[in-house]
Amino acid sequence: MRHLLCSSQKRCLASISYFCGLFVFSLMQNKLLDIEQELSQHFAGHTHLSFKKFIEYLKHRIDTEQSVRTKFYRFALKKFDLHPELSSTVDLDQIENYAELFELIYASLLPLTFDENCNFWGLSLPMMPRIFYGTNALYDVLVDRRTGKPKPAAITPMDDDRMHHQRFEMMYSFLLEKLYKIPSTT
Repeated sequence: MRHLLCSSQKRCLASISYFCGLFVFSLMQNKLLDIEQELSQHFAGHTHLSFKKFIEYLKHRIDTEQSVRTKFYRFALKKFDLHPELSSTVDLDQIENYAELFELIYASLLPLTFDENCNFWGLSLPMMPRIFYGTNALYDVLVDRRTGKPKPAAITPMDDDRMHHQRFEMMYSFLLEKLYKIPSTT
């Protein structure tokens, strides 16, 4: 059977080589997908998942937003308030219990007109290719349907030096942009 990609998927595929942080993908799946276990093991002790900043973002939007979306942000915040554990380090073994909250993250960050069938969106551990929530479009690109494992084309092997260099480059780019408003050129 031939798999057809829409034009935005083709554009995204042309630029995909390494995944980290927040993704832009859609139609949701709530499965932990470790793109490359070996890569993830290098930084496992240094990376933690928390939704504290997102919860702060919701509070900020409630205080500053003056549209109908404020009601939605209040609704989402109430749902997150039912799970105070999400403000601290989240256990990846429990991640499947929060699918409804991840849907609220998705709905609060993307416009209602976002086409879930042609766009990629997902969530992963910071600075690591461990995706735990995303669209069917994302998982279709990354996961072999027969085996349920990452497709070999989704993995870009790197040696330790290159991996460390890329990780530090991403962190410094992020810090320069956040602290000094210097946009990233990569």
